[in-house]
Amino acid sequence: MTLWLYATIDHVNNAREPARLALAHDAYRWICSRVQANYHKLSDFCVAHGEALEKLFTDNVTALVNTGVVKFTRATQARIRD
Repeated sequence: MTLWLYATIDHVNNAREPARLALAHDAYRWICSRVQANYHKLSDFCVAHGEALEKLFTDNVTALVNTGVVKFTRATQARIRD
């Protein structure tokens, strides 16, 4: 969940990208700790829980913006895809 939330804030909406970034980017690597990110599992997770994740991501990003943790720079309607 944390990996997808961070990826959403980072404008990443492709399941392959967070899996790739988990090998190359410190923040993504830290989130994953010692667990290897698998894009099939990331994609399957989003497909299985799409509506709940959409609401959860919206609520979390809104809270982060309202508290000043992240800046709102653009809004897009994106579907997470593999």
